Amino acid sequence: MEGFAHSHTNSQVSQAKLHSFHTIDRMLYAILVADLLCDPTDAMQIIAFWLWLEQAGFRNVVKRILQLPLMLIDELVHEANICLHFIKNPQAINEIGDIHLTLRLIKDFSLEYLHKNQTLAQSGVKIVCTNICMQAFSDLTQNAILQNEVRKRAQSQQQIFGNQALLPNGSGNGVVPADQRTMFVTFSKGYSVAEWEIREFLENIFGDCIESIYMEDVTEIDDQPLFARIVFYQASMIYLILNGLSKASFIINGKHVRMRKFVPKGE
Repeated sequence: MEGFAHSHTNSQVSQAKLHSFHTIDRMLYAILVADLLCDPTDAMQIIAFWLWLEQAGFRNVVKRILQLPLMLIDELVHEANICLHFIKNPQAINEIGDIHLTLRLIKDFSLEYLHKNQTLAQSGVKIVCTNICMQAFSDLTQNAILQNEVRKRAQSQQQIFGNQALLPNGSGNGVVPADQRTMFVTFSKGYSVAEWEIREFLENIFGDCIESIYMEDVTEIDDQPLFARIVFYQASMIYLILNGLSKASFIINGKHVRMRKFVPKGE
């Protein structure tokens, strides 16, 4: 068992190093899946294409894209899909859409370059996706898939019960006690999660759903809260997030967060 524990620790360390090495790549992937709501698999292909361009000699592609506003990143995602389609179907050059923003961002790049290096590009993107992206983004991918499922359930519930099902409802607060609308959240030591990160994460999915957040009180300046309580406007949020399970795990800005229904002392 000691050998297993040691191996497991080494695995965690190597994974942490991999994440650290690909920090900016992970940041951009997170923007694609969390902010632009790209399909996680499609987003991985897009990042793999940009990383392959860097390997081909076009420097700092990811870093330069990260510096752009969200609206332009969204446009570059569209153009990357055009390039990926062209790599697979080079004969359709006359049907390819405009990639003017990509051409402005990446000096000396062109569709002609992709045409000349079509085989290299096709195999290169596949290798980068398999050897780099799938390894470095696995946790973010799982989290994005889970968020998508939760978002779909939220939309489904809104269609069934109306928009008020997940939004602030004054009459609901008087009927359902706060304890029954509360989730207990725990964090990993050494990975501090701020109140605004929790709020931003959940409200990006569900909209204005949080009545209040109570973080653990810490006495020392260097201490971090290890748990928090989230009070929702509606008790239905708890069941929506847990989806029949006793616990749900999420990754907020690269940090693991676990949620379960709050159980008051004495129950």
